[in-house]
Amino acid sequence: MGKKVINLIAINAVTYLILSITNISANPQENMVSVYAKACFKKLEIKPRDLPKYLDCKDGDRIDSFENGIKTSKSSCDKNKPGDCVYPQSCDMKDWLHGKCYGNTYLTVNDKVGANEDVTMALMCRHVEENTNHSKRFDDIAMILHNRKNGETCWFQTLPGNGKAINGSKVPRPTNLGSLRFWLSPKDTKDINCIECHDSGPFIVSPWLAQAKSAEKLKDTKAIGKKVSKYLNSTAPFDDWPSPQFITVGASHLSKKKDSCTNCHNIGTIAKKEWPSYRAEFRGTCSMFIDRSHSEDNRIFDVAKNRFEHFMPPVSFSKAFDGKYSESEWHTNVGEHVEALKRCCNKFTRNKNYQDPTGECRLE
Repeated sequence: MGKKVINLIAINAVTYLILSITNISANPQENMVSVYAKACFKKLEIKPRDLPKYLDCKDGDRIDSFENGIKTSKSSCDKNKPGDCVYPQSCDMKDWLHGKCYGNTYLTVNDKVGANEDVTMALMCRHVEENTNHSKRFDDIAMILHNRKNGETCWFQTLPGNGKAINGSKVPRPTNLGSLRFWLSPKDTKDINCIECHDSGPFIVSPWLAQAKSAEKLKDTKAIGKKVSKYLNSTAPFDDWPSPQFITVGASHLSKKKDSCTNCHNIGTIAKKEWPSYRAEFRGTCSMFIDRSHSEDNRIFDVAKNRFEHFMPPVSFSKAFDGKYSESEWHTNVGEHVEALKRCCNKFTRNKNYQDPTGECRLE
């Protein structure tokens, strides 16, 4: 009798194991984030175990919202009180993604992943809609990993604005089996078209984001004197994205001088013909971020507009958002270069194969 029971237990155990394996293989949806992550990590030249199994958003640097220097981000709010959970409409700095005033946001940056010193990981956790600092009530969490040497990049995103609070105290490593319950599928993330804004590289550092001390690690490779590689998203399905090209210095007004934008920054552009759905008129470095660096786009500068006007080029590398020039000095020293750069942007956005007979514009 005892032998039969033991045999039955053994048979049930094997059956359970087979069913479990069958369920995984028959359920690719459950596994697709992990499959993409492992493939992409291989191109980054890192291993899954190089990231913690779980990350906590609040281990990062906090970004708050201020109005006239006074913090308006709350630790908690009462949903039963009308307006108590709403951020003020006016602030010293708006974010660049939404053009809104909000805080209670966390940025974690590791500029080394495992033993690989060429890989940067950035985890961004936002409280966009609700003025609270609750660990389990984030509404947008994203992770980007990038190899600065070979250019490969991996993207992971939760669904923003889905009405569900996201637990930021236990953010799973994307290679974890079952991570689809937390992260969007690779296809859904790809369809957000992050590349429309992230066309000059994977990381965008605005004055708002720069409140986080760790944002210093996200500065452009060119700005810290390192060789720039191509910016690649070659792991499917992100290989459907167009490959941005960088406008570089040429003759005439784009001559290489100390305060030229292209001395420190990649200026990315995507040809609209190459990607018909690309909303070039209001996306990307050429259409948005060049103007925002000298406050032509007033949506992101509010109460403290004058403080941040013409914050590029900076006084020094360590004071990246303290403008070097007054209004008149900026136009004398940088204005002509910026206008030439914008002309080049317009030409290459229309046609990536454009050949400039004047030599003013060039792609790399």
